Amino acid sequence: STGTIQATQNGAIAGGYVGSEEANVKIEATNYGSIAFASAVNANTGGPSPGTVTVTSSGLGSFATGRAYAASSEAATSLISSGTGSVAMGYAKAGTLQATGEASFALGYNVQATADYAYAIGTSFTNNTASTFQVGFGQLDFKVANSAITFGSGKAGTDFVLNWDGETNDGAITWMEDEDYFYFA
Repeated sequence: STGTIQATQNGAIAGGYVGSEEANVKIEATNYGSIAFASAVNANTGGPSPGTVTVTSSGLGSFATGRAYAASSEAATSLISSGTGSVAMGYAKAGTLQATGEASFALGYNVQATADYAYAIGTSFTNNTASTFQVGFGQLDFKVANSAITFGSGKAGTDFVLNWDGETNDGAITWMEDEDYFYFA
């Protein structure tokens, strides 16, 4: 395999596995106290323009860990923790998993926390709102902010359900979005 693993600043730590048919794969920690520890693999077998695969921890005290993977003909893949005190953890495949805001946290598959104090958990969505906790699976599904809890992102035709799973009885409250009322079951 080819590629690089490097720590370029005092107190930075870089390690893991670099596997590639190409030389454009790297794991790097580039700031004081930053840690990058991951598996970075580019399985592109000589397509027209093989994408790069990078795992980078560049914020002061930031942490990037997980797996960054690109298969044949897939786009560039990045797992990035660049905000001061940020954490990026999970799986980036033909996309980006990143925590770029100060004290931001991204956990999941190709998920991004791009604002300060933003937390993003799930798959394939971005939290770009400061000081919020968001969960999403392809889009924003749940958001906690300073004084509000929000379900959904305004997607048409979606009814949201709160479920209770008891030992002997279960219950649900459904927001009937088109009908504009709550249904209790």
